[in-house]
Amino acid sequence: MGISARTLGALLALLVAATVIVVVATRGHAPPAPSPSAQPAAATVPHNRAARARAILREWDQRRAEAWAAADPTALAALYLPGSVAGRRDVARLTRWAERGLRVEGLTMQVLEVDVVRWRRGRLTLRVLDRMRATSPRLPADHATARVIELVRGPGQAWRVGAVRPARGKGPG
Repeated sequence: MGISARTLGALLALLVAATVIVVVATRGHAPPAPSPSAQPAAATVPHNRAARARAILREWDQRRAEAWAAADPTALAALYLPGSVAGRRDVARLTRWAERGLRVEGLTMQVLEVDVVRWRRGRLTLRVLDRMRATSPRLPADHATARVIELVRGPGQAWRVGAVRPARGKGPG
């Protein structure tokens, strides 16, 4: 299965962007917050929000990796809001790879930084610096990329990605 280095590089870049989106949107469960007495009140809120946001992103990325490993476009599409451009692109990539008999295994996102830009009921906007890794097929080294990821969750639903766009600057900072 001959894939040119240029095509593989483009697929890798798209896969990285989609992985971030999937990780963020898939799950809405968060770890329990530490007790207020464990930290000063001023530090508790940002720390807890950041930890919860990182957990949401990690769970979403895991669900995305599972969909890619199973070559399951339906499961992958469910991680995105209907009409999401990022979701449409991710599903199209997966479909093309699956049609060639390729499966992506061991897909992980190395999240270097996560900042909560906005968090309102059912809406979470993150600024993320990450890079993608996969054990199979062997993909070229990925560079850290900064993105803004918008996640949405309805009552009783998992987090889903609505949009992903490039972030200005090098990272969340």
